[in-house]
Amino acid sequence: MTELEILEENKRIAQGYKDLLKISYQTLTDEDKKLIRKAFDIAVEAHSPQRRKSGEAYIFHPIAVAKIVAKQIG
Repeated sequence: MTELEILEENKRIAQGYKDLLKISYQTLTDEDKKLIRKAFDIAVEAHSPQRRKSGEAYIFHPIAVAKIVAKQIG
């Protein structure tokens, strides 16, 4: 990947995190937000070398699952 592609991917990852928080922002306590951020940071680090068969960074999958859980379960 080029440096530009990496920067763009990182922007998309950050946007995924922001979108996740927007889903249930009003119901989250400050402690909840800290825990979500910590989990996000750990997941990004743990999955950083992983790629899907499509070439997409694997972290997009856990972010998508978290969004589904936040929308459907709260």
